[in-house]
Amino acid sequence: MDAALARAEQLGGTRVLAPVDTPVSRIAVFADPDGNRVGLVRR
Repeated sequence: MDAALARAEQLGGTRVLAPVDTPVSRIAVFADPDGNRVGLVRR
């Protein structure tokens, strides 16, 4: 997840929610250069 988020930022994305551990997964959110928000989930 950290690598995917770093790559998104290299391509112009903006971190909206830093990676957070939940009881069942790890989540993060970034916005692409157009402002669309994309969620990342790892179980």
